[in-house]
Amino acid sequence: MTVTVQATIQALFSIIETYPAADTPAIGEQLLNYSQFNKTIGALTASTSPPVSMIYAEKITSTQTLDFTALARALGDDLDTTGLKLQMIWVENLSTTNVIDVEQGAANPYVINDADDIQVQIGGALLLYFGDDQLADVSATVKNLLFTMTASESANVILLFG
Repeated sequence: MTVTVQATIQALFSIIETYPAADTPAIGEQLLNYSQFNKTIGALTASTSPPVSMIYAEKITSTQTLDFTALARALGDDLDTTGLKLQMIWVENLSTTNVIDVEQGAANPYVINDADDIQVQIGGALLLYFGDDQLADVSATVKNLLFTMTASESANVILLFG
């Protein structure tokens, strides 16, 4: 079975700031819409730049190291992303009590933030889009990303590779 992936990443802002007429008497009430900051990236496929050919999208629970050469999925075959680069990561912290720490694995680390960890706050989310050729190719020695959380916590994680 051949699986194809097409991904579109969007950051859409619906923010309107209203200045009452009393604050802007010469021109009356003013509405400022911040939609100029909206961003759409895609549609990304195996043949675009950056390429996207594999997706890992799972809910993970408790501390675990994701091995990019053997990503177990609930639906579909396990993924081996050897030779591909991580293009995007989304982490949504579903916890109501603790932050989730995302960092390179202790052995065979995959570095996404200059070897610094990233904390996803309670109820928060993290989206990092790396673009083309920003990170290392996944290999036998560059493959592990560690998610640290307590046993009662969980996170939605999406990883795009190409």
